Amino acid sequence: MCEHSDNIAQFRGVSIDYPLKKYTIRAVTDVTFSLRRGQITALVGESGSGKTTLASSLIRCISEPGRVAEGEISFYGRTADGKIAETRVDLLTDKEMRAFRWSKVSMVFQAAQSALNPVLTVREQFSETLDAHEPKHSKEEKEARFRALLEYVKLDAERVLASYPHELSGGMKQRVMIAFALLLDPELIILDEPTTALDVITQNYIFTLLKKINRERGISMLLMTHDISVVAKFADYMGVMYGGRLMEYGSVAEVFRHRYHPYTRGLIGATPSIIGDISDMKPIEGSPPDLLNLPEGCIFSPRCPQCRAICMTQEPPMREFADGGKGKCYFYREGEADVSR
Repeated sequence: MCEHSDNIAQFRGVSIDYPLKKYTIRAVTDVTFSLRRGQITALVGESGSGKTTLASSLIRCISEPGRVAEGEISFYGRTADGKIAETRVDLLTDKEMRAFRWSKVSMVFQAAQSALNPVLTVREQFSETLDAHEPKHSKEEKEARFRALLEYVKLDAERVLASYPHELSGGMKQRVMIAFALLLDPELIILDEPTTALDVITQNYIFTLLKKINRERGISMLLMTHDISVVAKFADYMGVMYGGRLMEYGSVAEVFRHRYHPYTRGLIGATPSIIGDISDMKPIEGSPPDLLNLPEGCIFSPRCPQCRAICMTQEPPMREFADGGKGKCYFYREGEADVSR
């Protein structure tokens, strides 16, 4: 048994590699942070920052040939008697992982059209998944569960269950995927850019629905996104990733208030506002790092407006703050340095 009642999952020093014929790409480097139970945590950063790779390691769905090279991944789920027990996800056998996925942690994938089987109806896909995990249910029990879930996400259950994916709109498919993720009553749902290619109105509807699920059912969520404005509205906690490293972590309120890390400030400054002047927007100059040719010292140093000599030679440690947040930078405010750790 464990005492991690506040956390539902924890990454400790996790590094993820993609070994190729001539070299190995390290896509995630030494990431440590926790997911709070019952809360929505977001991972934000540019494309290629390692968000999806890190989150996928929680259900061992990293794209081939990726693998967790270092670190530990723990899940703190509830047992049948309501107590909390630790599961070392990185040590599960393939059989144990198949039972773990969807029943404890499920995922809403980035492209619903690709995630759904085009040659099976929604009913057949729901049934196939439920039978694999809970084969004891009768046909009537399964049908009742399917209908209840689809109605919960505001879909016409009778029509949608009989439909093939191509017969549904993008927003409908995404709500089907959300219902799919709820099928086995998981404790944590991973959301990989859940509103990609959807219009703004549908995006807002999907996020409102997800927040309702979180608040009403107490399901923890891990969201990956490049849109920091979504994080401000939707999430409770956030981690900022860059080049496979966690650069800053904390509550959304504290991160937006202090903006300790220069990269976080850059992301916020590059976000358009409906009330601000477009001339106030400032893009982050330069390009994301080449993982095969990383700079010395701080990985963000080539693009950082606060870069100093120490930043180009020594990688900064992760500094912890009194409010529980943390950041990976020597200089958190102009003129303030921390070189003691």
